[in-house]
This record gives sequence, C-alpha cells and structure tokens, in this order.
Amino acid sequence: MLRKIPMLAMSIVVIMLVAFVFYQALNFFVSPLMKPGHPVYNIGLAGDTRVVSGTIVRQENSYLCKDVETVYQGPAPRELVGLTEKELEKKYPAEEGWSIKTVDGGILVLTRNVDDFCSLHRDYRHLGIYRNVLAVYQGPLGCDQKLIRLEEGKRMELLPEDLRKRLESAADLANVDPAAREELKYHLEFENEAMLNSMLENLDEVVE
Repeated sequence: MLRKIPMLAMSIVVIMLVAFVFYQALNFFVSPLMKPGHPVYNIGLAGDTRVVSGTIVRQENSYLCKDVETVYQGPAPRELVGLTEKELEKKYPAEEGWSIKTVDGGILVLTRNVDDFCSLHRDYRHLGIYRNVLAVYQGPLGCDQKLIRLEEGKRMELLPEDLRKRLESAADLANVDPAAREELKYHLEFENEAMLNSMLENLDEVVE
C-alpha cells in the first residue's frame, strides 16, 4: 500500500503538468476571436483607441419596419484595422444614416438606418387615417412613414362603424394589447396591393 502512494502522487503531478501544457498551448494557438472579453479597441502609441485585428465587427441594415439585416459579421476587415473612433465616424457618418456602438462581448456594430422597408415588407400595404380620410400606407401596420395615397370619397364618417373603430385603434397601436393588435393586422394589413384592392372594392359597395 505504501508503495502505491508515491506512484499515485507521481500520476497526479503528471496529469497536472499535461493539463497546464495543454492550457498554455490552447491559449497560444486559439484565434483571439474565440477568447472572451477581447477588446474592441486597442490603445495606440499616441493614446488614441484603434480597432484591432481581433475585433469582431457586425455590419447591419435597420429598416423602417424595425427588421434588422446582418450584412457581415466576422473579424475586422483590413480597411478597418487601425482606425480610431473618430476615423470610424468619418467613414460611417451619422448624416448618412450610420450609427456606431459596441455591445456585450466586445462586438463593434455598424448600423445603417435605411429609409425603406425590408424585402419582406416592401410590398405590404395597410390602411390608416390621414386628415380624416381613409389612407393607404406602404409597409406593415404601425409603420406610417410612407403614405401612398388617399382614398378620396372615403371620409371617416362615411365608413362602416367597425372599420372606423379599427382605424382609430390602429392610430394608437403601441398601446393596443397583442391579441387586439393581431386582430387589427388581420383586417387592416395586406401582403400586397392586389389583396388591398380586393378589400377596397368590397368597401366601395358599402360606402356607395
């Protein structure tokens, strides 16, 4: 039994030594991208912060419908490595719709705010109210940035009561509970112009 104790101690020492060597090798060879907490910026000789080669960059488009499309995510492209924060702001100016931020995990996010809808919602149409007249907007319900046309002759007081109430509720969509919001979308939101026109034709018969 006494003979086995030195052997056991030696085995433990060997295992610990192998584990230490493995950890050091992993720490040396694994890409910096795989290490948590990698800095977005590095301090340069002049004291300014600059993008480093190990920085993870995500470039994305943010649309009017609030959908976000990731264009790129990966190591900082060569043209960004070494840029200071001010140089980044010059390359991606706010006046052209860009915003720059860092998020948890050290990811540098470059977001372009696009004055349009995403490919999924570009053909969407929804009904709303504009100057007391039935209006057609581009995009899903709740996105009233782009007015397409007014349905002249369809003033609010001429519309069926149930449609008027839905339009009034949709005007305050942010304060509508989820179930009611889905019901409003069912009645006021259309995936394309053809579906909208079909509904308006039926409405013509009621209004006239």
